[in-house]
Amino acid sequence: MIRKISHFLGFTLLVCTGCYQAADLENFDEEAFQNDTNACQGVRAEMREQVMALPKALQGFTQYEIEATLGNADRQELSNRSRKYLIYYIEPGPKCQGAEEEPFTMIVRFNSVGQASEISFQNY
Repeated sequence: MIRKISHFLGFTLLVCTGCYQAADLENFDEEAFQNDTNACQGVRAEMREQVMALPKALQGFTQYEIEATLGNADRQELSNRSRKYLIYYIEPGPKCQGAEEEPFTMIVRFNSVGQASEISFQNY
């Protein structure tokens, strides 16, 4: 009986974590953003105006929802309080040829319940 319950709970967890869908952002090409990893191709720099409008649209999303929309972050960091930060390069990052010394980035900070609480931009 315990084995059946544990299998059921495992299956339920698997189904729940696999259900995140990308946000449908108006006037934003999610695929182009995702395909420009580390902003090496310059597509994200061309999308800068649309990227600057993202904070309102993504506020309150979970990490999984944001990554389903924008793709995997170029960098991830943990703060001393175990809060997670996703970093997306808007200008060519350090892994790109001809990278900026301090590239312009979008930083997504998450609160203690795993929702995007702050989205900011800075040279990183």
